[in-house]
Amino acid sequence: MRISALHAAAVLAAGTLAFGSGTAFADTPSTPAPQATDAPASPGSAAHVSVDAPTVAPGGTVHIDGTCAVPDSGPAPKLTSITSPGFVGGTAKVTKDRPDAFTATATAVQRSGPYQVTVKCSNGEVSTSFTVDSPTPSPTPKPTRSPGRAESARVFVSSTEVRPGTEVSVSGTVATDSQGNPIGTVKAVESAGFQGRSATLDKTDPLAFTGHATAVRKPGRYVVKLIGSEGTARTTFQVLGEHTDSGGSDSGGGTHHDGTHPATPSPHVTPNGAPATGEFDPASDSSKATVNVGQAVGAALGGFLAGAGGAGLVMRRRRTGTQR
Repeated sequence: MRISALHAAAVLAAGTLAFGSGTAFADTPSTPAPQATDAPASPGSAAHVSVDAPTVAPGGTVHIDGTCAVPDSGPAPKLTSITSPGFVGGTAKVTKDRPDAFTATATAVQRSGPYQVTVKCSNGEVSTSFTVDSPTPSPTPKPTRSPGRAESARVFVSSTEVRPGTEVSVSGTVATDSQGNPIGTVKAVESAGFQGRSATLDKTDPLAFTGHATAVRKPGRYVVKLIGSEGTARTTFQVLGEHTDSGGSDSGGGTHHDGTHPATPSPHVTPNGAPATGEFDPASDSSKATVNVGQAVGAALGGFLAGAGGAGLVMRRRRTGTQR
């Protein structure tokens, strides 16, 4: 009987605890999971517009985006126009026509300068600006020679044939590397055909030097030598004799005579007994013309006298016959 009482008390205590715990769990509320929703544009937001780049090259493309003002209540606004004097045609082409998120493109004009972009909506307008400006051109690269095309030094004279005592011009360049850069400097241009044996340098640019000298009076062919700090070059020219025709290779050209008087032409000689042609030769001397005229006059006078003598003989014969 005693064991039963203790067992009953234990069962009662366990039921009490179980009942209390169930009541406590039942009183604790559960939190529901949140659900995602598409939020509309916020009412009362202001209008705005922007361009993708503040500076655009002439003829470049301008990208525009923005939104009209969204009212707290009432009908939704409408996009009316996007214009600018900096656009070709004055108007942008709308690519997305949503007043709360529009986009557009336009072509920039050729004239440089700042330009304003104006967006008009049914409930107001907004603006921004951009600049049309030509980009700074890149410096023109210096032309370079192809690798492996180094040039040797060269020297030139203004004429390959000159008269004694005349001026000769010299020019040329020192050797250059494969990039066209000079190798060394010009020190002198010498020749035994120059009075003083050296030319006067007027310009010492190693890539385009110039100078002058006076030719010696002794005829002959002479070597002209360029002396550079890193090498030499040679050419030749000829000093002609006093009466030599240069063939037009020097500045004077033609035939040159010593002194200032023109040469006397050779006399024209006609052999004795040559037939007369009846032509007048102004280059022949006057004595020949006089002799020919005298011979013609003498021949004519002899013919006249012969005729007169024949006529006198006939008259004498007639008179003698009459007397008989």
